[in-house]
Amino acid sequence: MRIYADHAATTPVRKEVLQAMLPFFTSVYGNPSSLHTEGQEALIEIEKARRKLAESIGAEKEEILFTSGGTESNNVVLRSMRSVEKGRHIIVSAIEHASVLEAAAALEREGFSISILPVDRYGKASPDDLRQLITSETVLVSCQLVNNETGSLMPVEEMGNICREAGVLFHVDAVQGLGKTKIDLSSLPVDLMSLSAHKIGGPKGTGAIYHRHGIRLFPALYGGRQERGLRAGTENVPGIIGFGEASRLAVEEMEISNQKIRSLQNELVTGLIREVPGIHFNGPLVGAEHMPKVPHTQIPGYINTRFEGVEGETLVQFADIQGLAISAGSACHEGSDQPSHVLLALGLTVNEAKESIRITLGQENTSSEVDEMIRVFRTIVPRLRQMRQS
Repeated sequence: MRIYADHAATTPVRKEVLQAMLPFFTSVYGNPSSLHTEGQEALIEIEKARRKLAESIGAEKEEILFTSGGTESNNVVLRSMRSVEKGRHIIVSAIEHASVLEAAAALEREGFSISILPVDRYGKASPDDLRQLITSETVLVSCQLVNNETGSLMPVEEMGNICREAGVLFHVDAVQGLGKTKIDLSSLPVDLMSLSAHKIGGPKGTGAIYHRHGIRLFPALYGGRQERGLRAGTENVPGIIGFGEASRLAVEEMEISNQKIRSLQNELVTGLIREVPGIHFNGPLVGAEHMPKVPHTQIPGYINTRFEGVEGETLVQFADIQGLAISAGSACHEGSDQPSHVLLALGLTVNEAKESIRITLGQENTSSEVDEMIRVFRTIVPRLRQMRQS
């Protein structure tokens, strides 16, 4: 029996989502751009899915643009700043996903000025620091809603209000936040938001951008007139249908799911502290070895931890042999010999960052699986320490 505890990397497609998608591989197969009945049937269903996603975040369906995923969404948002006439200064937080940081770096090579918003050891940025970084040349602030390595929540409402006061666009990467914390864009001061299906039980290869009415985006692809001319190419109809259904289910079940996952996390953290000496926690869980409760500044289910004297990637590999799937950081950086930029931004040393692992729980995990996870770590951590010393 294998245990999957890497839900921040991806989630299994839910059965309900798969059932919603299946007809669009077979009976409803028309091209949505075609005028005949088969094409229009597909188009109607895309618009239904667009409405589902919009309703799940308090937006209007005309404000939703479908993409291939969070990376494309982040890139489109940042690259669109090339068409803004006001200025050429962008602010991004130090713990953003690589798709934001690399897109920002590319703009810097084109003449933009990039400022990095620091975070504290819990992974939280200060609104006061943001206010000080904004200048008359600032065109965009980009910040995650939930960090993908630690689960830390950013104060996006306060940050958004600061951006509104300064007349600066505010982009939120909510890939890790959808279905895990309430998002209501009818009142939240956010102009642009990136979303992804495969983090909430939907299919891989489907994402979206929320763009408030009046915000101009730079086309992701040129060609046809799909997605109101902003993303050429035949739509991924099954993926879009799956995304719509996954978002509906995730938001409807969010409160119950979070309660269950928070309980499992508390069990796991408490058990690891009891059974495995030399454990430390990162991000919002700093100090959890003394007070093992999930803080409310964190999305439940994220455990970023390290065991003294054990290299993180080695621990991941040995855990995999034992049937436990975890990670040593963000999936886009797995296999890299570079330490996590997120953990370094939180103040960890290079060695501490390399010792760290990420466990992320999902709603299909069980209490018996948590017991097995504790057994796995109790077994392999002492063994790896002995191997390192010999």
